[in-house]
Amino acid sequence: MRGSLNREIIRRIVRRHINELRFCYERELQARPDLSGRVVIQFTIAATGQVVASVVQQSTLRHAAVEGCIALAVRRWLFPRPSDGGIVIVSYPFVLSAVGAEPPRGPARLVYTTVHGLQLELKGEDSVGRRATRQVSLQAELAKLLVATDRAFYKPGETARLGIQAVPQFTAALIEGVREGQTVLRSRVELRDGKGTAELDLPAGVAGTLRLDVVGVDPYDVRSPAVSRQIVIAEPQGLVVKATTDSASYRPAGRPSSASR
Repeated sequence: MRGSLNREIIRRIVRRHINELRFCYERELQARPDLSGRVVIQFTIAATGQVVASVVQQSTLRHAAVEGCIALAVRRWLFPRPSDGGIVIVSYPFVLSAVGAEPPRGPARLVYTTVHGLQLELKGEDSVGRRATRQVSLQAELAKLLVATDRAFYKPGETARLGIQAVPQFTAALIEGVREGQTVLRSRVELRDGKGTAELDLPAGVAGTLRLDVVGVDPYDVRSPAVSRQIVIAEPQGLVVKATTDSASYRPAGRPSSASR
């Protein structure tokens, strides 16, 4: 692989489309039950994430129709945009075999869905169609996210600073400011070694209690449970005392009276 795109992301996209390649192979398998081999497809991912070229680099299959069908299927795939804004060239092998042609080696496809929070359901299927399902729970450490504000009270238009600390898996934090059920500000801060500081410019026209919801995000967009902090935005209200006397002057030992409000 050349270029800047995470290998695991590429594998995930390939697994998502594996049935397209299986269709190319199995429709020819009826005419040739002994058809099997290894096909290496080289494809180019543009800065937009689209595959702009896809060719057969190597093959032991010796079946032009299957090889061409696989190359054409890959050409339709869409990947995330490369992080450096350039192109990515990938050489990816696919092993094709019929039932009994060679022993299956590991799952051909693995997908997961979120059941609740960090509870996942894994579904696997090997190359001969055997399936298994299992539920797993990610370690509780992944859910840890610490957030602290520099103050509890702010004036409208001031800047609130948040210190954020998370486990190293999280590379960014998403922040939402919610007032009476409406989102009034959003921000994103990058984390280095799980640490970062966010500076939030508070809206000038917002006063009262503001809830700040913070979520950790990893490179694959897996998110932590939200952690909330509340701050108060208000103009300072000083105490003003006005006093009046009943006379402008007094004799010695006289007793002035006053009224205040």
